[in-house]
Amino acid sequence: MAVNKLKALITIFIVIVSFNLKSQSVKETCATEVQVVGFDASKCGACWGFMITFEGTPEGEYLLADPNEHFKKLGIVLKDNRNLSYPIKLKIDFEKPETGWGNRIVISCAKIDE
Repeated sequence: MAVNKLKALITIFIVIVSFNLKSQSVKETCATEVQVVGFDASKCGACWGFMITFEGTPEGEYLLADPNEHFKKLGIVLKDNRNLSYPIKLKIDFEKPETGWGNRIVISCAKIDE
C-alpha cells in the first residue's frame, strides 16, 4: 500500500515538474539586445522593414523586421518613421524562418532596453 502511494506521489511530482519546464520554455524573455538603426524601404514593396543589428552583426549588414504589433506597443510606428531618433535600443525575441526570407526575422517579443 505504501509503495502505491509513493508511486502516485512520484508520478504527480514528475507531471508538475514537466508542466513547469514546458511553460518556462514558452515564455517570452526578450533576451537579445539589439538596435533599430533605421528603416529600409528601398528593395521592394514586400522587402522593407526596420533595420536591426546586434553584437556580432558585420558592419553594413542588418536584419529586417516588419513593423508589427510588438513595435506598435512600444510606440515605434511606421507613420512616425521620419520622426524616430535612431538608434533605438531594444530587447527582443525573434525567429529567422528557414527558407525564402533572406535577412528577414519575425519578432515575437520586444521591449525598450533601458
